[in-house]
Amino acid sequence: MINSISFRAALRIHGKIGRKVWTILWYFCRVIDKDGAGKVEILIPEIMAFFGVSRATVYRWLLEGKEAGAFWHYKTIDKHTMQIYLGSKTRVCKNLVIMDWDSTTEIELQNLFNNPEINLNGESLRKIITERQAYWMQQRSIEAAKEEEKLKVRKKRNRRKPFKPFKKKIRRAAGKPSLQLRAGQHIIFSRHHLPTGASQEGIGESLGVSDRTVRRHLEDIERVQMMYKVKPSEVKRGKNIFTHEKILFYEHPTGKKVPVIKREKDYYRYGCNLYDLDFVMCSEFTQRLKYKFSILLEEIPIEAVQWKKNKEYMFSELFSHLYMTKEEIKKKLSEKYELSPIDHVFIYIYWKLKTKSFGKFMIAVKEELKRLAREKYRLARQKEWAA
Repeated sequence: MINSISFRAALRIHGKIGRKVWTILWYFCRVIDKDGAGKVEILIPEIMAFFGVSRATVYRWLLEGKEAGAFWHYKTIDKHTMQIYLGSKTRVCKNLVIMDWDSTTEIELQNLFNNPEINLNGESLRKIITERQAYWMQQRSIEAAKEEEKLKVRKKRNRRKPFKPFKKKIRRAAGKPSLQLRAGQHIIFSRHHLPTGASQEGIGESLGVSDRTVRRHLEDIERVQMMYKVKPSEVKRGKNIFTHEKILFYEHPTGKKVPVIKREKDYYRYGCNLYDLDFVMCSEFTQRLKYKFSILLEEIPIEAVQWKKNKEYMFSELFSHLYMTKEEIKKKLSEKYELSPIDHVFIYIYWKLKTKSFGKFMIAVKEELKRLAREKYRLARQKEWAA
């Protein structure tokens, strides 16, 4: 069975799913299932030899995966052969109670299972997931920076472009303001803050791990440290509680205190790291939208938002518990899931459209996102003209 698999075969791994140990077997079965039949036959001795684990570990992975929805059912055909029925990633997400699986990247099989001794505890897969999550968040931040520059509507001679690390050199043209001032190979001092990086705290929070784990997984990746300029009025002074030395710090709007250093006459604070990573990303916008639409249908019955259709029951005490407002829907979902800003747009469209058709829902969502982008651009232009 294993000999018939191409080690150049590509599979997709997901940020919030791939950190589970049993996903090693689930991803492997998805590679075997070339036709998408949803069931595979595996030889347990080959799996044991390939991963370097015992038979008990294979059965433990199957049991944990079944509880998470990755395996519908598995049965033994003979002493060495087993048949497994696979579950979809949307079913896994529902069982893990997550609203989105975050990063989706393609990886070759040989890169995922090249070290069975490390893969025994899933550390190799977790490191891969952390790297791809960092790259995914960094790319999203770069795209946000591009949109920010479009909204500013600046003149061509002063137009600033988001900085991509390790791709091109930063030069300072005569008479023109430069965006970054490079100091060495690992530190860049920026005059303007552009969100082109991913913080270690943010990466860890998205994956449910500590920032120490993120640093350990990314310690071998080449990176540069961004330093952002701070106004002198925003710099605060304090003392180190251990050494009692005077220190400078900047208090972030979130309440976090960031160290500040003085360079010449300006003050700079530490920003996000920029990692030298390059992977094949998959957006899966339609699949994500379909999964969230199914969650809305399950958690919020369509009768709860069909006010006009059931207006004759609006004031009936028997049916009053069925009807929900937008705020009530958001409150109910936020108690179970972690909602992002775009999820609030989906909830609004679902509440306004009142339909079970995914096609109509997807069209309305795309139109609403385009409308919000145009509105954001219009407000930015008015603000720029007013200035």
